[in-house]
Amino acid sequence: MRFRVPLLMTLLTLIATHPCRAVDRQLIASRANQLQKMSPIERDRLNRNIAEFRKLSDAEKEHFRKLHRELKADAASGGNLTTLLQTYSVWVQTLTPTQRDELQKESNLSHRFALVRKFKEEQEEPGEPVESNPPIAAELVTDENVKQLNTVFTKREALVPKDLKSVLKVLTDDLDKQHMQPAFENPDLAAFIPLIHASVQSIGGDYQTWPEQKLLQEMIGSLNKETAQTFSKLNPNSKRDVMVRMLLLGVMKQARDEVKFPTEDEKLQILKEMKPAEREWIMNQSAARMKIYLIRKSMELRGEEALSDFKQIPEYHKQIEELFERFEVAPPPRFLGKTRKNSSRQKK
Repeated sequence: MRFRVPLLMTLLTLIATHPCRAVDRQLIASRANQLQKMSPIERDRLNRNIAEFRKLSDAEKEHFRKLHRELKADAASGGNLTTLLQTYSVWVQTLTPTQRDELQKESNLSHRFALVRKFKEEQEEPGEPVESNPPIAAELVTDENVKQLNTVFTKREALVPKDLKSVLKVLTDDLDKQHMQPAFENPDLAAFIPLIHASVQSIGGDYQTWPEQKLLQEMIGSLNKETAQTFSKLNPNSKRDVMVRMLLLGVMKQARDEVKFPTEDEKLQILKEMKPAEREWIMNQSAARMKIYLIRKSMELRGEEALSDFKQIPEYHKQIEELFERFEVAPPPRFLGKTRKNSSRQKK
């Protein structure tokens, strides 16, 4: 392989659709828009990738196009191959320049596998003591929190920010004076869940019947045209559950969007700068756990505020799950942690 996996992934993503004559105008416009949004550094890297790609033989080019198609198919079925490639890419950066060069020059697949095994064993040989725990606390690197951070919800599942804001305004306008708070006038993320609780309490605290029909219609009426049309096609008996589900997942999505996650390049740089003991520990974790750990390290480097926002995600997840239980609405199965056996539990 003549160039590194991270560069290969960029190339495959942006220029692997061939032949160009088959690309319609809409796709060309989309590609042009992507290029316009690139920074000078990104554009320079793309140009270098294209130059490297053009140097390949026709057989090598077809090999990478085939890989691109396989990665797209893999992403649609869970992304296991993509995750493996990302893990390999991160691991390669922990090798010495000589080891990387030797690995890249080896064209025989079985010999390359042998080199990978050899370098991994060398990394695991006794050297300086490896701590049983990483130098920083890893309380967030759990299967439960990995799942929370990796779960992505689409606009069909969660209210988009504009719709979320509109629905919350409906709830604020509907509150009686007894339950109104200054923070609800123009609520930020911290006020979203308290506002939902206040809305329920204002009708007597009956979570199983909230929102009542009149309020539900006002909430639906505040949505954008596309989402409102989706509700118009629903069975009347399911509209309440769908609204509750989209509202709660919208809050969860907002909590995640408040955090600026690091890029792959930033995570690679963090990995390179780790102490050997810490890097050895994280390299022995799963790809998903490694991802969360590197994200957490990034937040620590940015400061207490960024780290605090990141730490809040599991807490928001817990509160949203409790609301699903109170409302007796089932969340998407993937929202729940691996230890959950039921899609929802009723809380009387």
